[in-house]
Amino acid sequence: MSGFKPPDPRTIGEAMKMRSSMELMGKTAGLAALIIAFYVSISLVLWEINESGFRDPAVFFWSGFLLIIAFAGAAGGVKNRPKTVWASGLILTLFSILAMFSIGNATLPIAILLLISASLLTMGSMMDRNSTDRT
Repeated sequence: MSGFKPPDPRTIGEAMKMRSSMELMGKTAGLAALIIAFYVSISLVLWEINESGFRDPAVFFWSGFLLIIAFAGAAGGVKNRPKTVWASGLILTLFSILAMFSIGNATLPIAILLLISASLLTMGSMMDRNSTDRT
């Protein structure tokens, strides 16, 4: 044989463990973003009801928008679809920049968590592709 050396099973096993732990951390960050989104949405709705007594329906619209985008990101994280999580994180980042003085400061932590989740899922899928290329 012309210098073919099979891959070391220990390094493949370690790479598999690291990939699965990165994907697990990505899924956990996505679910944490969803939990924070529920908290922020419910807090905004309750604050609006307490302050003005259901006069401004825009708060309910933005709370629903926030929940739908965070749910899409968390579902993409659970299904190992980093592109969906990236899209959700970038949409919420843009939203938090545009609405910084109203609801944006509440959505920024959710956007950051979704971006962290997306980067971890992307690294995990890249490691998966690299480990399948070697075998």
